[in-house]
Amino acid sequence: MKSVATLAGVSSMTVSRVLNNDNSVSESSKALVLKAVKQLGYQRNMQASSLAAGRRKYQIAFFYDNPRCSYMLDVLVGMLTSIQDKGYRIIIERFSLDNIKKVIEDNNVDGVLLPPPFCEFQDVHKLLNHFEIPFVRMAAGFEFSNTHSVRTNDKDISKKMTLELLALGHKKIGFIQGHYNHGSSFLRLQGYKEALEESNLKYDESYCEQGF
Repeated sequence: MKSVATLAGVSSMTVSRVLNNDNSVSESSKALVLKAVKQLGYQRNMQASSLAAGRRKYQIAFFYDNPRCSYMLDVLVGMLTSIQDKGYRIIIERFSLDNIKKVIEDNNVDGVLLPPPFCEFQDVHKLLNHFEIPFVRMAAGFEFSNTHSVRTNDKDISKKMTLELLALGHKKIGFIQGHYNHGSSFLRLQGYKEALEESNLKYDESYCEQGF
Protein backbone atom coordinates (compact mmCIF):
# COMPACT_ATOMS: atom_id res chain seq x y z
CA MET A 1 0.00 0.00 0.00
CA LYS A 2 2.91 2.36 0.74
CA SER A 3 4.22 2.01 -2.83
CA VAL A 4 0.76 2.94 -4.16
CA ALA A 5 0.64 5.99 -1.87
CA THR A 6 4.12 7.10 -2.95
CA LEU A 7 3.38 6.80 -6.66
CA ALA A 8 0.02 8.55 -6.30
CA GLY A 9 1.48 11.29 -4.09
CA VAL A 10 -1.10 10.76 -1.34
CA SER A 11 -1.11 9.26 2.15
CA SER A 12 -1.56 5.58 2.92
CA MET A 13 -4.79 6.50 4.68
CA THR A 14 -6.12 7.99 1.45
CA VAL A 15 -5.22 4.80 -0.42
CA SER A 16 -7.02 2.75 2.23
CA ARG A 17 -10.12 4.94 1.96
CA VAL A 18 -10.19 4.61 -1.84
CA LEU A 19 -9.85 0.83 -1.64
CA ASN A 20 -12.68 0.75 0.89
CA ASN A 21 -14.91 2.92 -1.33
CA ASP A 22 -14.97 5.81 1.13
CA ASN A 23 -16.92 8.67 -0.48
CA SER A 24 -14.98 11.30 1.51
CA VAL A 25 -12.03 11.07 -0.90
CA SER A 26 -11.98 13.64 -3.69
CA GLU A 27 -12.39 12.44 -7.27
CA SER A 28 -8.93 13.75 -8.20
CA SER A 29 -7.23 11.82 -5.38
CA LYS A 30 -9.27 8.74 -6.16
CA ALA A 31 -8.18 8.89 -9.81
CA LEU A 32 -4.50 9.15 -8.78
CA VAL A 33 -4.79 6.15 -6.44
CA LEU A 34 -6.58 3.97 -9.00
CA LYS A 35 -4.02 4.89 -11.66
CA ALA A 36 -1.18 3.90 -9.30
CA VAL A 37 -2.95 0.65 -8.42
CA LYS A 38 -3.20 -0.23 -12.10
CA GLN A 39 0.41 0.71 -12.86
CA LEU A 40 1.78 -1.35 -9.98
CA GLY A 41 -0.59 -4.28 -10.47
CA TYR A 42 -1.45 -3.95 -6.80
CA GLN A 43 -3.50 -6.82 -5.30
CA ARG A 44 -5.23 -5.99 -2.08
CA ASN A 45 -4.52 -8.39 0.81
CA MET A 46 -8.01 -9.15 2.08
CA GLN A 47 -6.73 -11.06 5.13
CA ALA A 48 -4.54 -8.15 6.23
CA SER A 49 -7.45 -5.75 5.75
CA SER A 50 -9.68 -7.93 7.90
CA LEU A 51 -7.04 -8.23 10.62
CA ALA A 52 -6.52 -4.48 10.68
CA ALA A 53 -10.23 -4.00 11.13
CA GLY A 54 -10.35 -6.63 13.87
CA ARG A 55 -12.63 -8.97 11.93
CA ARG A 56 -10.46 -11.88 10.69
CA LYS A 57 -12.51 -14.01 8.29
CA TYR A 58 -11.25 -17.25 6.84
CA GLN A 59 -11.99 -17.56 3.14
CA ILE A 60 -13.18 -20.90 1.75
CA ALA A 61 -13.71 -21.08 -2.01
CA PHE A 62 -16.20 -23.43 -3.67
CA PHE A 63 -16.28 -23.92 -7.43
CA TYR A 64 -19.17 -25.36 -9.45
CA ASP A 65 -19.83 -26.16 -13.10
CA ASN A 66 -23.54 -27.04 -13.22
CA PRO A 67 -25.79 -24.91 -10.95
CA ARG A 68 -28.80 -27.05 -11.92
CA CYS A 69 -27.22 -30.22 -10.54
CA SER A 70 -29.76 -31.96 -8.28
CA TYR A 71 -27.54 -32.11 -5.18
CA MET A 72 -25.98 -28.66 -5.49
CA LEU A 73 -28.53 -26.96 -3.22
CA ASP A 74 -27.94 -29.55 -0.49
CA VAL A 75 -24.18 -29.04 -0.77
CA LEU A 76 -24.50 -25.27 -0.45
CA VAL A 77 -26.90 -25.49 2.51
CA GLY A 78 -24.55 -27.94 4.20
CA MET A 79 -21.57 -25.61 3.74
CA LEU A 80 -23.39 -22.55 5.01
CA THR A 81 -24.75 -24.45 8.01
CA SER A 82 -21.33 -25.81 8.97
CA ILE A 83 -19.60 -22.40 8.93
CA GLN A 84 -22.32 -20.51 10.77
CA ASP A 85 -20.84 -18.36 13.56
CA LYS A 86 -17.35 -19.83 13.02
CA GLY A 87 -15.66 -16.88 11.35
CA TYR A 88 -15.63 -18.35 7.85
CA ARG A 89 -16.72 -16.86 4.55
CA ILE A 90 -17.72 -18.93 1.52
CA ILE A 91 -16.75 -17.68 -1.94
CA ILE A 92 -18.84 -19.38 -4.65
CA GLU A 93 -17.59 -19.14 -8.23
CA ARG A 94 -18.00 -20.98 -11.52
CA PHE A 95 -15.22 -23.43 -12.32
CA SER A 96 -12.31 -22.74 -14.66
CA LEU A 97 -8.56 -22.82 -14.07
CA ASP A 98 -8.30 -19.10 -14.77
CA ASN A 99 -11.14 -18.38 -12.36
CA ILE A 100 -9.57 -20.46 -9.59
CA LYS A 101 -6.31 -18.54 -10.00
CA LYS A 102 -8.12 -15.18 -9.98
CA VAL A 103 -10.19 -16.01 -6.89
CA ILE A 104 -7.08 -17.13 -4.99
CA GLU A 105 -5.09 -14.03 -5.91
CA ASP A 106 -7.93 -11.57 -5.30
CA ASN A 107 -9.22 -13.03 -2.03
CA ASN A 108 -6.23 -14.64 -0.30
CA VAL A 109 -8.15 -17.90 0.01
CA ASP A 110 -7.46 -20.19 2.98
CA GLY A 111 -8.89 -23.37 1.47
CA VAL A 112 -10.87 -24.80 -1.46
CA LEU A 113 -13.71 -27.31 -1.76
CA LEU A 114 -13.74 -29.28 -5.03
CA PRO A 115 -16.97 -31.09 -5.99
CA PRO A 116 -17.12 -33.67 -8.80
CA PRO A 117 -16.12 -34.02 -11.52
CA PHE A 118 -13.16 -31.62 -11.25
CA CYS A 119 -12.21 -32.96 -7.83
CA GLU A 120 -10.52 -35.59 -10.05
CA PHE A 121 -8.65 -33.12 -12.30
CA GLN A 122 -4.93 -33.29 -11.57
CA ASP A 123 -4.25 -29.94 -13.25
CA VAL A 124 -6.50 -28.37 -10.61
CA HIS A 125 -4.58 -30.15 -7.83
CA LYS A 126 -1.31 -28.92 -9.34
CA LEU A 127 -2.54 -25.32 -9.45
CA LEU A 128 -3.73 -25.36 -5.84
CA ASN A 129 -0.50 -26.99 -4.66
CA HIS A 130 1.44 -24.29 -6.52
CA PHE A 131 -0.35 -21.65 -4.43
CA GLU A 132 0.02 -23.86 -1.32
CA ILE A 133 -3.74 -23.78 -0.81
CA PRO A 134 -5.21 -26.77 1.10
CA PHE A 135 -8.18 -28.40 -0.61
CA VAL A 136 -10.71 -31.16 -0.01
CA ARG A 137 -12.13 -33.33 -2.79
CA MET A 138 -15.85 -34.04 -2.41
CA ALA A 139 -17.33 -37.39 -3.51
CA ALA A 140 -14.00 -38.36 -5.02
CA GLY A 141 -13.69 -41.64 -6.86
CA PHE A 142 -10.01 -41.90 -7.71
CA GLU A 143 -7.29 -41.87 -5.07
CA PHE A 144 -4.44 -39.38 -5.40
CA SER A 145 -1.48 -39.05 -3.09
CA ASN A 146 -1.23 -35.98 -0.85
CA THR A 147 -4.87 -35.01 -1.23
CA HIS A 148 -7.78 -35.02 1.22
CA SER A 149 -11.21 -36.31 0.29
CA VAL A 150 -14.67 -37.03 1.65
CA ARG A 151 -16.19 -40.03 -0.07
CA THR A 152 -18.53 -43.00 0.15
CA ASN A 153 -17.96 -46.60 -0.94
CA ASP A 154 -19.62 -46.15 -4.32
CA LYS A 155 -18.79 -49.58 -5.68
CA ASP A 156 -20.18 -51.52 -2.71
CA ILE A 157 -23.31 -49.35 -2.52
CA SER A 158 -24.02 -49.81 -6.22
CA LYS A 159 -23.45 -53.54 -5.91
CA LYS A 160 -25.79 -53.80 -2.93
CA MET A 161 -28.55 -51.87 -4.75
CA THR A 162 -28.27 -54.13 -7.78
CA LEU A 163 -28.34 -57.27 -5.63
CA GLU A 164 -31.48 -55.99 -3.88
CA LEU A 165 -33.26 -55.66 -7.24
CA LEU A 166 -32.06 -59.10 -8.32
CA ALA A 167 -33.33 -60.58 -5.04
CA LEU A 168 -36.77 -59.21 -5.89
CA GLY A 169 -36.72 -61.25 -9.08
CA HIS A 170 -35.73 -58.53 -11.56
CA LYS A 171 -33.32 -59.61 -14.29
CA LYS A 172 -33.21 -56.74 -16.79
CA ILE A 173 -31.74 -53.96 -14.66
CA GLY A 174 -30.71 -50.71 -16.30
CA PHE A 175 -27.81 -48.54 -15.25
CA ILE A 176 -27.50 -44.76 -15.74
CA GLN A 177 -23.85 -43.79 -15.73
CA GLY A 178 -22.57 -40.48 -14.37
CA HIS A 179 -19.95 -38.06 -15.69
CA TYR A 180 -17.21 -39.88 -17.60
CA ASN A 181 -14.53 -37.84 -15.79
CA HIS A 182 -15.89 -38.67 -12.35
CA GLY A 183 -14.16 -41.63 -10.70
CA SER A 184 -17.26 -42.54 -8.70
CA SER A 185 -19.16 -43.18 -11.94
CA PHE A 186 -16.63 -45.84 -12.85
CA LEU A 187 -16.80 -47.42 -9.37
CA ARG A 188 -20.60 -47.57 -9.44
CA LEU A 189 -20.52 -49.33 -12.79
CA GLN A 190 -18.02 -51.79 -11.35
CA GLY A 191 -20.37 -52.57 -8.48
CA TYR A 192 -23.27 -53.09 -10.89
CA LYS A 193 -21.19 -55.50 -12.99
CA GLU A 194 -19.99 -57.43 -9.94
CA ALA A 195 -23.57 -57.95 -8.74
CA LEU A 196 -24.56 -59.32 -12.14
CA GLU A 197 -21.55 -61.63 -12.21
CA GLU A 198 -22.27 -62.99 -8.73
CA SER A 199 -25.82 -63.71 -9.88
CA ASN A 200 -24.60 -65.52 -13.01
CA LEU A 201 -26.00 -62.84 -15.29
CA LYS A 202 -24.15 -61.45 -18.28
CA TYR A 203 -23.48 -57.74 -18.47
CA ASP A 204 -25.50 -56.25 -21.34
CA GLU A 205 -24.21 -52.90 -22.56
CA SER A 206 -27.60 -52.09 -24.10
CA TYR A 207 -29.02 -51.74 -20.57
CA CYS A 208 -26.57 -48.92 -19.76
CA GLU A 209 -26.92 -45.29 -20.78
CA GLN A 210 -24.82 -42.22 -20.25
CA GLY A 211 -26.77 -39.88 -17.98
CA PHE A 212 -24.53 -36.82 -18.30
